[in-house]
Amino acid sequence: MEHLKLIYIFTTVLRHGSMTAAAAHIGMTPSAVSQHIRSLEKVYKVKLINRTTRSLTPTVEGKQLREYGEKLLEIEQQADQVMKQLQQEPEGEVRLTLPSGKAESIRIKNLVRELRRDYPRIRLVLLEDDGITNIAEKNKKFFLMNSLYKEKTK
Repeated sequence: MEHLKLIYIFTTVLRHGSMTAAAAHIGMTPSAVSQHIRSLEKVYKVKLINRTTRSLTPTVEGKQLREYGEKLLEIEQQADQVMKQLQQEPEGEVRLTLPSGKAESIRIKNLVRELRRDYPRIRLVLLEDDGITNIAEKNKKFFLMNSLYKEKTK
């Protein structure tokens, strides 16, 4: 696991083109970044970066390691994105119009109880109406309710 941090630093250096820029991005000193690169070179017993006063270029071995480093960074970004999405809890008001008497059915009561338990930030408003309803609006409400239920049952 320790090597993952070193590979992360190495890949960040190559992405940013300099130790100084990478250090600023990571929140380290350029000296610490340089030491980490040297540690990684010792681990693999190969030179990974050709350093000059004006540029850093990966060696053949460094190019190969960079490919893996890029994959690791991509996976980290994907994991971050998924975790942030999971933190976002649905909230707001959902209005559902039902024919008279249906709101009292056991099935609807169970669904409402589950919705309130699983999504406490959603305010469900049940309306009884035996009249003609705007189908487009009704479908949107059904879709939202159905989507939340399916998401919960995964």
